[in-house]
Amino acid sequence: MGGDGQADTVGRPLRDPLEVRITDRDGRPVVRQQVHFLDALGEPETRATPDTAETDADGRARVQWVLGTAAGPETIRAQVTGPGGKMSTDFHAAAIAAAPDTIFAASGDSQSGVVGSDLDQPLVATVTDRYGNPVSGVTVTWSAVEAAP
Repeated sequence: MGGDGQADTVGRPLRDPLEVRITDRDGRPVVRQQVHFLDALGEPETRATPDTAETDADGRARVQWVLGTAAGPETIRAQVTGPGGKMSTDFHAAAIAAAPDTIFAASGDSQSGVVGSDLDQPLVATVTDRYGNPVSGVTVTWSAVEAAP
């Protein structure tokens, strides 16, 4: 019913709750049905709060989705077990890297060369958020530092 297709920063709750509506074959709401919300992809710290909700008088159950700490796609599965077996539907979200937190030398460190010539390997720096997710679009400023004698 709602909450699918959202995007936000890793580790944060999504703005809109996840919502399902359970009905019988005649379209009537099923009341007091337990709905389990499970992390379908094994993402670190992805969770629905609470992980189980009971349908209300209109057959609706709602939970809050807190994104995991790994940037990328996430999926939560709403699952019901009833007389007809298991039924499920998936909700999808995009977890976006948090603000830049760390910069480190990825490659090209500790090279030496002749003054005025190119080094053999390019200098590459990686910028990550506090969870280690690469952060794109960050300007990195380079400067030469004189080596100690």
